[in-house]
Amino acid sequence: MLTLYPALGIGFLPGTNHHGSTRIVGGTTLASTDPLYKATVEICVETTTTICELHTGALLSNTAVLTAATNLKNLKTGGQILVGQPADGKVVTSAAFAPGYSAPTTIPKDPVPNNMVVLTYSGGLPSGLQPLPVLSSSFNYPSANVTSFVQTGYDVSGSSVVVKKGTNTALQIFNADGTYQVQTLFTANPAEATDRGGPAFALIGGNYYLMGISDSVYLSGDPGYGSNMVQDVRIYNSLISTYGGSVSIQNPDTTYGTPTDYYLDGTKVANTGSGYIELHSLTASSTYQTFNFHAVTPLSLSLASIFRFQGDGPNLMAFQTASTGSGDVEGHLLSGASSFTSYLSHTILPLPVSGSLYPPPGDYKFLMAHDKIAMVHFIRNGGAGTQGNLDITLQDPAAGNTVVQYLMPYATFSSSNRNDYLMAGNDLAVVQSTGTSSGNVGIYIFPASTNYQTNSLAVSIPISSTDSSDFVYAMKGSDLVLIKIAHTSAVLSGTSVPAAEIHILTAASNYQSFSLHAGLPIAASDAANFTFSMGATIP
Repeated sequence: MLTLYPALGIGFLPGTNHHGSTRIVGGTTLASTDPLYKATVEICVETTTTICELHTGALLSNTAVLTAATNLKNLKTGGQILVGQPADGKVVTSAAFAPGYSAPTTIPKDPVPNNMVVLTYSGGLPSGLQPLPVLSSSFNYPSANVTSFVQTGYDVSGSSVVVKKGTNTALQIFNADGTYQVQTLFTANPAEATDRGGPAFALIGGNYYLMGISDSVYLSGDPGYGSNMVQDVRIYNSLISTYGGSVSIQNPDTTYGTPTDYYLDGTKVANTGSGYIELHSLTASSTYQTFNFHAVTPLSLSLASIFRFQGDGPNLMAFQTASTGSGDVEGHLLSGASSFTSYLSHTILPLPVSGSLYPPPGDYKFLMAHDKIAMVHFIRNGGAGTQGNLDITLQDPAAGNTVVQYLMPYATFSSSNRNDYLMAGNDLAVVQSTGTSSGNVGIYIFPASTNYQTNSLAVSIPISSTDSSDFVYAMKGSDLVLIKIAHTSAVLSGTSVPAAEIHILTAASNYQSFSLHAGLPIAASDAANFTFSMGATIP
């Protein structure tokens, strides 16, 4: 059973560091911009025996942190505080201990099973910090994608407080209860053993994931070192997802992979029989004739006007542009494995839903670039007129929600024309349907490798601008998908009812040749009730 402890908070002064002695010796000092720094927190909680029980921990979300349970079972009622770096006085509101945790009565010489606790807090993210995703229980070691293992902790030298990391490439399973042994990454001060609660991260596919929490053990025969055992977060996914707020739990082997099959996601946002937003998926392997599934999402049809949808691998991202709890645009990732009835993650985007300092969400196109979130915005020159620049903002949930913004150079796009923005992998594709000099629809490709500063391709495609209103667009990898929803010649099988159509222009032909022309099992008259994007099966 999980034990919850309510708390009212105590009055530590913001900006005060509550360190005892130097706790980590050696390692590499992290810059405050490093994702590992941003995911590491200092925790100070009052117990019945001390005014400040000091732990390092891992940031899970804007409402929760994860740390070792050592010495925290005797939390003092009404006296808990969470302190970031610098100390900011966030109030801890509850503690949820891992099932089976039993506090030792003496200093342990062996790892303590289930030595993990989720502390929830109020007041928002500590300044300058961002969580990293947590490894899913479906991820298995060993993995060829694992580059190294990193542990972080705090070091104090006089009044200077720094976050350090130690790196190792070796990982050894310690025992069946999910405890890992990592070769010592730090030398520890004898009075402190190792940095208990310090997070351990795995570098997988170029991104860091929280893999565990350290369980420091003092070895009397070896006073200069601690036995550094790492409790495995995969064992405690249920605890973390239940109490971790908007925590992101990911399996890198499915998040980053090469698609083996694409499918056309038709998100039905009007006139559904269920009264909820629905997802209907057609497989590429059937040339989009066979539905992979029909799913009813938990989103009411009445909310359709404030959501926009994009396929994200096997999942579906729902961007909420109004009435959010955070006050910013939010991305809610619906799990394909759950038939889109539950969420994998909730991400806050750096764009308020209202206010005069930022353009409204309606001015943005929200997209998925592999597992990055992309926001594309057209900026009018001088704030007026029709011509201007594009800017693109990329947010990476798998790297602590790191945000990078690129202002693209002047381009001949005009707000008076129809421009559709799509992601071809990590590259930006702009489809200009009207106002082209050729009289045909045009496509421009801006590679991510140039930071979207130059286009590698600018060509007309074999679709007349006068017919462009019949089409909506999506990307299948780098190929351009055109869904024709009006003036179609295809009919539903066995009927004379006009059907929507799919046409695919290949990137290999510079978008001059089609690889597919096919009718879809969706009536043309019903297609306007859908938004379309491409998903994928990723092994």
